[in-house]
Amino acid sequence: MVFLRLPCLIYENRLDLRSEIEKHLSQLIQEFAESQNLELDSIQGKWIRFTPKEWDDLAFQKTCDGWSESRRILLFESWNESESLSLHLVIGPSDMQIKQAIYQKLRALKVRGLKKCKVRDAGWNQVCVIKVLDYSDYGDSDLEELQEKIRTFWLNYINSDLNVIRNAISEAFKKNTDESLP
Repeated sequence: MVFLRLPCLIYENRLDLRSEIEKHLSQLIQEFAESQNLELDSIQGKWIRFTPKEWDDLAFQKTCDGWSESRRILLFESWNESESLSLHLVIGPSDMQIKQAIYQKLRALKVRGLKKCKVRDAGWNQVCVIKVLDYSDYGDSDLEELQEKIRTFWLNYINSDLNVIRNAISEAFKKNTDESLP
């Protein structure tokens, strides 16, 4: 009888990597929130969303219905799957002109991870995708190693790509004015 119960005990007490990675990501965002002027927008299932706070001053930013309670149209979103982790820049449901203008600005920058996609009128557009962890990372690493890989990625990203994207968007779409929109 003891042998039959052992697999159940192991399964019940196994480490929930997805949950642990979610905690680690939200802690990283909060750790750098003040110094990097970031805000954790929401955690919803496998999605952990954040944004540069200065984007809230852009005329279009809080015009999105049916996505985040904050109504933000432009968010970074971590996709925390059971055996992969990726970072996406997502344009939420909004006016097609706004969505197209944002995508064209990102295209002009040649941002790393930019997807060649047609901006859809309805729904969401994942315009940038960068793999953070993949299947092989989960098989070869324990939780501490995964957390270190995530932290290394995060530090590199916030000091390079994130700054390029946030500054370009902020500059292209000046504070609270529709003049910079097409």
